[in-house]
Amino acid sequence: MIKIEHWSDYRCPFCYIADAEFEDMMKTLGDTSDIVLINKAFELDPEAPKKVDYSTADVFSKKYGMSYDAAVRKLGMIDAYGRKVGIAGYNYSGAQPVNSFDAHRLTKYAEAEGVKGMYDRLMKAYFVDNVNIADFDTLVGIAVEMGLDKEETERMLRSDRYAEDVRRDEYEAYQARVASVPTYLFEDGRRFAGAGQAGQIKEVILELLQ
Repeated sequence: MIKIEHWSDYRCPFCYIADAEFEDMMKTLGDTSDIVLINKAFELDPEAPKKVDYSTADVFSKKYGMSYDAAVRKLGMIDAYGRKVGIAGYNYSGAQPVNSFDAHRLTKYAEAEGVKGMYDRLMKAYFVDNVNIADFDTLVGIAVEMGLDKEETERMLRSDRYAEDVRRDEYEAYQARVASVPTYLFEDGRRFAGAGQAGQIKEVILELLQ
């Protein structure tokens, strides 16, 4: 059994891109039943609010000290990268840079309830649908779409359930010296960070499968 720990955040544009690259790589391996990808939560901006009146371009401009127009051009390049790897409608430029903590909690809840695909659905919600993934009504709507109970999901979001699970993932990232996402960590300590790493990850998998 090959276990790969995978830290990512819904706010991370290259996480979604790396996901698409990883998925395409896995399709080339044939039988992948011995490969387990363990998704773990990470927050790029734990202090982000749940509602914003500014754009991702505004965030880029401030964070990287570039003009607004330069930020727009940079985001356009990232959008093109996302579409190139097969993510239809990838639009990081239009994403709402809100807090991702409750989206991570919802993912943990879905996993506990045996509902698969929540991680991918929330990535699409952020980068393609450009909805507010910190808004409870939005999250409940997605949960119902994915097969979860409306009332139970509302109760979960209003509580602090699964907060400890998210914090545990983040503490494990700290212990493993994971400082950026996406990061893929093998049990033997080999790690790959960022998008464009699928080929190297495949080489390690093939080595371990021998």
